[in-house]
Amino acid sequence: MPTPPSHEDIAYMLAHEDDDRRLWFIGVNAACLGVAYVAIGLRFLCRYRVGTKAGWDDWLIMIAGFLVTGHVACLFQTVKFGMGRHAVPHVTDIKGFALTALIAQTFYNLAIPAVKLSILSLYSRIFHRTTGWFTPTLYVTALFVFLYTIPQCFAYIFQCVPIESLWRDLGPGMKVYCINFKAVIIVFGIINIVTDWWILALPIPVVLGLRMEKRTKWSLCALFLLGGFVCVISIIRLLLRSRWRRSIQAGTTHPSPQSPL
Repeated sequence: MPTPPSHEDIAYMLAHEDDDRRLWFIGVNAACLGVAYVAIGLRFLCRYRVGTKAGWDDWLIMIAGFLVTGHVACLFQTVKFGMGRHAVPHVTDIKGFALTALIAQTFYNLAIPAVKLSILSLYSRIFHRTTGWFTPTLYVTALFVFLYTIPQCFAYIFQCVPIESLWRDLGPGMKVYCINFKAVIIVFGIINIVTDWWILALPIPVVLGLRMEKRTKWSLCALFLLGGFVCVISIIRLLLRSRWRRSIQAGTTHPSPQSPL
């Protein structure tokens, strides 16, 4: 059963009920979503200008864009239910908040693997003439990303069964089964970070094996490793989320460190 806020928590929230992070929350998510739209738009514009057809990597990143849009739209809806302010006294529709947050998280959990698969497809397009270990490794990595996404989505959605126990007390006669959601966050967060670094490092040996000047090789490697910024964001997000309590009933609804980053 989700843990309700303690008397100390309630007293703190009432004493700080004017705390408000809604504008910050909306601004960060809107800005990052806008940057994502620009990046995807420029990608397709370049395809059009060069005269090449869009590939799987392009369509997958577009799908990821739609999923992130759904994620952000749900997050904006949670603002209506109290996101960005303390749960007491501002969250009055706990069910609406919980359901919207769950849907937002599901969109997010589907968007991340779509981005990873898009990058792997891009590698396949760029290095399609590469023989040996590289192509099979791409397929194995893609399969792993796909497979771990399934239990991740289920674990987030069914963190407590029945699901309605997240927003209401079912009474002493009803059994509620909850997993250790903090452990789930940490485990899948670590898997996400490890796969990020793995995918970033995959093309490095191939690039270093190309017949070109060393300076050019290292420049290409540095270009691929620019994505390390996202890995750093993932680490910070994991550290922040590992401190959260399991239930929305447990206290504040300060904005999550999730965004279209």
